[in-house]
Amino acid sequence: MPKKLDVSTLSPSHRARVLKDRALKAAQYAREKEKILARNKAWREANLDVCAEYGKAWVEANQERKAATRRASYDRRRTEVLRRQAARYLSLNDACVKGLFCKHSGLQSKDVPAELVPIIRSSILIKRELKNQRQSI
Repeated sequence: MPKKLDVSTLSPSHRARVLKDRALKAAQYAREKEKILARNKAWREANLDVCAEYGKAWVEANQERKAATRRASYDRRRTEVLRRQAARYLSLNDACVKGLFCKHSGLQSKDVPAELVPIIRSSILIKRELKNQRQSI
């Protein structure tokens, strides 16, 4: 994207022409905004793979900004995030069970067979009960 021209350095006649052109382009965009946005959306929907590549390239080039955005988002919603995590931990749904198991095993969630999930859930519940009994003594 070209740099924006600093009109303070231009002659008065050139400055007037540049400002007039900017106003005309802004008015044209305002008139055709819906059409432009619809065309852009249609292109993005038709080229999902290209958009994904653009997104990945941006993330790789802007790691600090991505981290800052995630941190700010977490700070804004911290209590909600912690409440949802606690609810998942207590409910022990399949994804949570796989996550807790994989945290200590070095596997990924997709590598844990569905047949093992009830066994792992029982194990976690037993460990929780033992921990509660030790704390109450």
